[in-house]
Amino acid sequence: MSVNKYTGTEEKIAKFYAEGRGSGELNHYLPWIKTNEIPGNRRVHRPRGWKTNRIHHLLFDLELSYFFYLEWSKKVIDIREQFPLERKKTMTIASEKGINHPFENKTQTNIVMTTDFLVTIKNENKVMHIARSIKPSSELEDPRVMENLEIERQYWEDYNVEWCLIDEKVMDTQFVKNLKYIHEHYYLNEKKEEEMSLYLLTYLGNIQQQNPQKHYMHYNSNFLRGNRRRNVHVFCQSA
Repeated sequence: MSVNKYTGTEEKIAKFYAEGRGSGELNHYLPWIKTNEIPGNRRVHRPRGWKTNRIHHLLFDLELSYFFYLEWSKKVIDIREQFPLERKKTMTIASEKGINHPFENKTQTNIVMTTDFLVTIKNENKVMHIARSIKPSSELEDPRVMENLEIERQYWEDYNVEWCLIDEKVMDTQFVKNLKYIHEHYYLNEKKEEEMSLYLLTYLGNIQQQNPQKHYMHYNSNFLRGNRRRNVHVFCQSA
């Protein structure tokens, strides 16, 4: 049996917990999965966060797109990606629902499930957490994907944390492109580039205040909405 750095084992899980993965906040947070631990040639992303001042580990293009929305929102104060769920609890949920828990066949190990984003928001002086799972709509017809999402949904419901499933249909392509451009030029080395970017951000802020009904604001207000798929009850309240 071949066991490599990508294979889940009890020893690796213990090591990750000992490292503090899944703990901390803002620039002290350590994600459960890092981009260099993903097998194959999948395109991953390591943007430096505005809000956290640390490198984020994003495993898919769609995660990056949603990350930009979170960065842009004034209500979001912390973003924790690849957040680990308590394995004992997810195994109990799976057993109660008659669902096979995610499992590493090579090592006969129950996998530690994760949520793509655990987000801290401040809404009218109230600080709260919301959980977000990001999936392309093409994967939502897969019964196994839906079973895993149901475990995740129930997990957060049990903790009274709002959970929502997000796909590409709630994210505007042009808006994401604009956010990507702005995000990439947030940290600049040249003084002239910095001045130009600050001017652009100030201009956008003024336009936003003068024209609150413009579409770019409409997109921003919709990004936390989700979808209802099959037997998974997905809910999203305005955040």
